[in-house]
Amino acid sequence: MGRTLKPIPFIDSPEFHEPGASAILADALPPWNPGENPAIETEARHFRAMHYRRFLAASGHPDRERLLTEATSIRNTIIVAAMPLSPFVVGKMLRSRGQFYRDAVADGHAMIVRAADLFDYRQRSRFSTYACRAVRWGVLHMLDGRHERGIGATDAGTAVDVLASSAPGPVEETETSIRATLVRDLLARLPTRERTILAETFGIGCDEMTAAQISDRMSVTTARVFFMRRRALNRLRSIADRAGVSLETV
Repeated sequence: MGRTLKPIPFIDSPEFHEPGASAILADALPPWNPGENPAIETEARHFRAMHYRRFLAASGHPDRERLLTEATSIRNTIIVAAMPLSPFVVGKMLRSRGQFYRDAVADGHAMIVRAADLFDYRQRSRFSTYACRAVRWGVLHMLDGRHERGIGATDAGTAVDVLASSAPGPVEETETSIRATLVRDLLARLPTRERTILAETFGIGCDEMTAAQISDRMSVTTARVFFMRRRALNRLRSIADRAGVSLETV
């Protein structure tokens, strides 16, 4: 009885079925070194080359093993190049460099490996952005787990800036996204009215409003808005402490 071959995962593309698709095999891929932020087209060429080889191997190509070896080599290039994103993202979310930080970085590396197989290069988006999101959500999941187990901020030693930088570049966009996601995650744990007041105060997901504008909308006095905002901020800080996040610039 013959050995059962393991299914080969790949992202299909119409161009794989076109005449002349074999030219993809001859594409001399540009360098993609660790820590670089290459053009979208450079990333796409690497992923296209990897998935085309997997596609051929899965289709019964006689050089199946060679194609899989080449696909794995390309995949390893992508993964190694993206590995610095894990300590970058985790470092933006966690101030401590203790064991939790090291665990989060290791988990981030695992998320990047998984992301390399799941990323759809046909969407014309950056893999670096996709990988950063994967790492970020991994850290948030770990923080939620610590919160559920009753491990607080002293042990986690985390910190996040609420205010986003202006005119962000590719790296800064990632940092801004990390901050915004953490803030939204914390705000979601507030009562609806307090969440709305803080969102309107800081322009999170809506236009920024003054206390007078909020008071007009709510038909309450400005003093009442200040009181509710202060109470919401105190509650937010308490929630953040329990989640292991210290808000520094609220």
